[in-house]
Amino acid sequence: MPVSKNLLDKCLTTLYRMATSNPEAITEDIANILSRLVPQAPKKCLVIIRSYIDRIDDIGDPWSVISVLNQQMNSFITSEVAVQYISLIYYLFENIAELKENQLEYYETEFIRCLSNRRVKDDALNAIYRFLAQLSDSLDLNDETTALHLSKPAVQKSVINLLLHCNVLLGPNTLSKLSTIKLHSAAYVILKFSLPADKSKPHESDHSNMVKYPCWLENNQITPALKMRLFLAVLLDKKCRSRLAQLPQTTAYLNFLVETKNGEVMKMISTCVRRLISEESLHNFQESGFFQNYWNTVMEINDQNVTNAAIMCIDKLVKVGFLDDLNIILPTMKKVINFGGGIAEQAIKIVSSSSRFQECVPVLKKHGFPKYFAKLKETRNFTKECRMFEKNIS
Repeated sequence: MPVSKNLLDKCLTTLYRMATSNPEAITEDIANILSRLVPQAPKKCLVIIRSYIDRIDDIGDPWSVISVLNQQMNSFITSEVAVQYISLIYYLFENIAELKENQLEYYETEFIRCLSNRRVKDDALNAIYRFLAQLSDSLDLNDETTALHLSKPAVQKSVINLLLHCNVLLGPNTLSKLSTIKLHSAAYVILKFSLPADKSKPHESDHSNMVKYPCWLENNQITPALKMRLFLAVLLDKKCRSRLAQLPQTTAYLNFLVETKNGEVMKMISTCVRRLISEESLHNFQESGFFQNYWNTVMEINDQNVTNAAIMCIDKLVKVGFLDDLNIILPTMKKVINFGGGIAEQAIKIVSSSSRFQECVPVLKKHGFPKYFAKLKETRNFTKECRMFEKNIS
């Protein structure tokens, strides 16, 4: 039963104060109260949960509040804060390994269910498709829903991006719709996948010879579309991914793709590189100068969607380890911070994380980041990042 506006406002104010000043005081019973308020005030409830999560390092057991996110998925996903809700889920998966390990499959299933909900708006559909493309390797999508979304100009590119980067069995409606779309990326999807005669037995290809003999990456006789198909197929084969990441032919091909300066290709590159970059492949990326080339091109294109995708790629690099290219990228983070919004938050976290590398400290000092973080600390925002930066830079 809905509560009165006066009582609702009082409850929300109290919960916000608890989340920001004493998050440990939010017990399971109080979290249940918060959950019941979500349908009436999803925006304010999400602010409370986000504020609580910002203090997660100070909390012994945060799961009762985090569980509100899945308890009230339908309310959040059909509200004005759907995109922010999905972004918060993605943030949690990227930063809490236990959550990703135990609940990724659940969220994949539920988000796929939400794709068929007619009350979910286009911006939320785009966010769901991006989430699935970034975190999932293999999915079972509803054929009719996928075909319907391919018919919507506002969602079409997000659907194609997911189909490019995840192993999805294409149904007849989806294949038929893809064949009518005049986009190169749609053709790549058709090339990449085919519908098996028996849906219960999806293909299981072995691409080990393709990483053992990678001459196809250098063969200019292969059409660009077919080469893209081959590359994505090997990338999706987890048994071959580590070896693929260490091939100089791989980074040479990625650098070739960067030179196209095509926005859709640049976003696809981000997804590919995030799956390839690891401690074992750092040397290969270092030798190729890929990150410097990629990021310089991103700055040249100056498209916020491309930058949004690229910043996640740089974030993954910083989490994995240090490259010389990082010292060329870091000074440009000031420009990214000036964009504001979520991309600025990501840039701040990248700069803070990179401060743990001694090789980055002189560059960070030279470009005035200590002064920037000192001012940021005064705002009492990004407390964790400011503390980390201050500790590492001193």
